[in-house]
Amino acid sequence: MAREAGARQPDEVPPSAEEETIRPGRTAAFSDGVFAIAATLLVLDIRVPAGGDLLGAILHAWPAYASYAVSFLTIGIIWMNHHTIFEQLRRVDRPLLVINLFLLMVVALIPFPTALLAAQLQAGHDEAVAGATYGITMAAMGALFGVLWAYVLRRDDLRTTAIDAVRKRTLLARFGIGAPVYAAGIGMAFVNARISLALYAALALYYLLEQVPLRSPGGGSGPSSTDGPPPLRR
Repeated sequence: MAREAGARQPDEVPPSAEEETIRPGRTAAFSDGVFAIAATLLVLDIRVPAGGDLLGAILHAWPAYASYAVSFLTIGIIWMNHHTIFEQLRRVDRPLLVINLFLLMVVALIPFPTALLAAQLQAGHDEAVAGATYGITMAAMGALFGVLWAYVLRRDDLRTTAIDAVRKRTLLARFGIGAPVYAAGIGMAFVNARISLALYAALALYYLLEQVPLRSPGGGSGPSSTDGPPPLRR
């Protein structure tokens, strides 16, 4: 009796797990779109001043400019980190996709607390709640990015680079400085929301300038070496 067309033969090898996973290019492209939209939406809350004293109105709107700058820098730095990580991947699996999805969900939310903080700083009331809301959003974004980074470091089979255990601990430790600063910023919001925003700005500038070395001491080069990934910033 003839075998059905298209039926798997007994000696056929089922597709491997690597073949069934999604290549990183599609995930990175979708993520880039979310980052771009979130960054663009920030500027929509900067309004043209109304009134006779144009200079005074412009100066009065400084919270909108400051909040925009901090949020745009933060989204940009997260995008740079995300790009750096996905350059190290040969494939992605479902848990990584889920982590990335939650990260993008928070990134897309950033324009809301940005507008909220700017509005309350200009109005002069409920600044503490607005500052804490902004800080909680940023802390959630940082925590989810940390989970993504830790997962990629743990799953050696997903990366094109090999990183030894000591190097992994160093990379995670240097990344983790953001958590206590965000916590301090949330607490400071109930004392002075302006200082809280300054803390978030300082953290953004730190991660913009701070670089993790391309190689661990004595490391070689190429995908089979123990090199870490390119500079990471958050």
